[in-house]
Amino acid sequence: MNKKEAKTWLSYAKLNQIIFQHKNDEVSFQHIMKSYMSAITLCMHKSRFIVPHVFKLIKKRTDLNEANYKECTNALRRNLEQMPTWIWLFWIPQILQMFFYNGN
Repeated sequence: MNKKEAKTWLSYAKLNQIIFQHKNDEVSFQHIMKSYMSAITLCMHKSRFIVPHVFKLIKKRTDLNEANYKECTNALRRNLEQMPTWIWLFWIPQILQMFFYNGN
């Protein structure tokens, strides 16, 4: 069941990416993040392929003001609590670069 659920979340993320490309609104961005995080949680062995998409989307978001950034990080935190830490160990250099690049 988890494999089908993970595929469903990935499909939903791709759909929201298309919507986000046209609308560029915060709601679709949050749906994308939630979908990718849920897919990572359900299909951990394929997470190394999904995490780059998450980073790419966050990097593209140059319009994140304080309120939007806070909502985005809260949504990510809720999903991160369900994931094991080892998923993110490989990505530590990219995570640090994003923090220093954004000045956060």
